[in-house]
Amino acid sequence: MPNCIMSLDSSSDIEKRPTDVGVAQPVDGLVDVEARKNLTYKEGQRILRKIDLNVMPLLILAYLIKNIDSNAISYVKSMNPNTPTNIAIQLGMSTNAYAWTSTIFTIPFWATPRWHFVRILTLWSIAAICQAAAKNAAGLLTARFFIGLFEGGLYPGIFLMLTSWYRPDEIGVRFACISVLGQFSGIFNSLIAYGLSYISGRHGVSGWQYLFIIEGALGFLCAILMVFFLPNYPDTAKFLSQEERDWVQARLPPNAARASDETFSWKEAKMAVTDPATIGFTLMCLLINSAAYPLQFWLPSIITAFGFTGAAQSQLLNIPPAVVYLAAGIAGGYLSDHSVRLSRPLIVIINCVLAIGLFAGLAFCRSNAGLYALICLASIPPAWVIKGSTHAAVSLAFQNGIGGMAGFYTAQIFRSQYAPRYTTPFIITLVFWALVIPATAWMWMHTKDTESDSRRVAALRREAGKKHNEVITDEIAVDEKVIKRAY
Repeated sequence: MPNCIMSLDSSSDIEKRPTDVGVAQPVDGLVDVEARKNLTYKEGQRILRKIDLNVMPLLILAYLIKNIDSNAISYVKSMNPNTPTNIAIQLGMSTNAYAWTSTIFTIPFWATPRWHFVRILTLWSIAAICQAAAKNAAGLLTARFFIGLFEGGLYPGIFLMLTSWYRPDEIGVRFACISVLGQFSGIFNSLIAYGLSYISGRHGVSGWQYLFIIEGALGFLCAILMVFFLPNYPDTAKFLSQEERDWVQARLPPNAARASDETFSWKEAKMAVTDPATIGFTLMCLLINSAAYPLQFWLPSIITAFGFTGAAQSQLLNIPPAVVYLAAGIAGGYLSDHSVRLSRPLIVIINCVLAIGLFAGLAFCRSNAGLYALICLASIPPAWVIKGSTHAAVSLAFQNGIGGMAGFYTAQIFRSQYAPRYTTPFIITLVFWALVIPATAWMWMHTKDTESDSRRVAALRREAGKKHNEVITDEIAVDEKVIKRAY
């Protein structure tokens, strides 16, 4: 199930601080931001690569396993159809009743991202294995509810952690890597569902039960790795020298999350949920998820219903859409971070226009080959890429919680009465994509100055670093204030 986290460059939330011309001031006494000048641009890039190697792999692995679990419920539905070991038949569930496995999963998504990753992984792994023990629909729905409860804080927690290590203009491509590589889950689930369909029923265990057990075991393995290898904040990272720790902290915005931040602030929490940017991005997230959830949840069943090939082989046809998602997601993340001419909201709007055309084609195309090609292209994801820790955590939790509410109703869109062509569901999805455009335009109107200025400064910083190996400072104007930022 896709998630959507979007955030305005955090400079829009920085309170006015006195600055001297050409000199950035210390961040609330935490660290001298002049430390950023102690290293050259190339030395800074070397540190960033070191951070990437120590932070990114486990976050990617955790998100991958999370997606394997979230999406597996879609793949097991099409395993061994019309046989006693099919999950729907074995548990006595109709196709419409099966849609509730998505709805029940999203109910507990109002979970805080402050949960520790290891706790999240351990608890959801237990719940994932419990799915294999389900004897009826009630048992499966109960297990899905607890998986959603335990998993809810992972995605916003990952984003929050990135804000404590990287600048806003560096997060996009890294978050795209996490999100996109996490979509290897589609390839993994397709291959394993294909293989397990041939051993379904052996030793009295159905193929879908084997799949849930394997998922839970992977979650436990990731939790163990995080205990020993995942760092917390830059100022406590053992793989960095003291000079490198100072440099990392000095280059972050004043509002980046730090280990020294107070655990929770009700004042910041209130500011987060009433922030117009938070509300606007949350609305966009809800609409994008409403457009993206239905196809992803029902994709394996839709492909099987089209009758392209045999039941087992149809699992392999889920791989090309996943590959398209991977390639498009990486390209989109790179474009979002490196294109200084194209506005990020414009990229989203272009993506929505393309999605409208694709879903119009899905609604009215009657050629199996054409339908499959459109399904692959419709897998292309949208792309658009906050004060102390509490503000960031609450903002991301609020956005993820509201955006996740799309799962309440979107799984019910592709109901059995619309099979096998699903014309009406495709039109409904098209409407959601159309609604994203005015929501994006509204946010663009309210953030265009900061967004364009951020791209300008990012271009200057990259040019100075790559051509002259220099670290420069520049100014970003925000709401008639001039905020000095370290670049």
